[in-house]
Amino acid sequence: MQYFGFDRPSFGIKTFGFGSSEFSPLDLFAGGKQGVWYDPSDKSTLFQDVAGTVPVTKDGDPVALMRDKSGNGNHATQTLSAARPTYQTDGILYWLNFDGVDDELLISVTLKNNNSISASLRTDRPINSLMFGGSNGSAKMGVFRDSAFFRLVPNGDEVTIPYVAASKHIITGFRDNGYTAGRLNGVESKATAPNATAQTTWVTLGSANFTGQYFSGSIYGAILLDDYSVDKLLKIENYLSTKCGGIA
Repeated sequence: MQYFGFDRPSFGIKTFGFGSSEFSPLDLFAGGKQGVWYDPSDKSTLFQDVAGTVPVTKDGDPVALMRDKSGNGNHATQTLSAARPTYQTDGILYWLNFDGVDDELLISVTLKNNNSISASLRTDRPINSLMFGGSNGSAKMGVFRDSAFFRLVPNGDEVTIPYVAASKHIITGFRDNGYTAGRLNGVESKATAPNATAQTTWVTLGSANFTGQYFSGSIYGAILLDDYSVDKLLKIENYLSTKCGGIA
């Protein structure tokens, strides 16, 4: 089966075949490509205050600022102390823990027609646990309703993928010239009617930008990119799978 001119590849997370030493997410943003790269394993990007003067140093520290590593300056912040996620590590893996009650980080990144959003996560809530939210309150990414793990609604496009039991997940949404799709652990689901003019401004990490739809669980990393290709998608997913220790 052809896939945008490619033979459809094997999408198993464990068989992408791109070693982390062969790929740096920074390469994705060459030439001024817009987006974000959040990496909780890099403590130099994490701070306990919004001003970035008090570094995160140990397990359990609150995170008020997570700097964007893409070079675009799309940092994630939280001014309210009670709403800050915490930095967590087991000595091997590193993540931000969101309490599912009010934790969220505020961001601002606009993705246009051809784009991809991808994250590595673990969630302990089966429904209504959203990790990204759009400015209009309808664009969402995460666990939403009826055990559907992915929902993206820019200007009418929507994708839902049946929830697949696993200890960790790689979740991705992407658009390519009007084709909208979502992927959960390498399983893809196509959207309904495409909308070639879709554009979404993402404003929250850890919630759907809507009351009661906060993310509960761990986020190991996330990449949002105003660009799309099959090759880039697979490299991003493979990279994020290494951040969470692989998919069980």
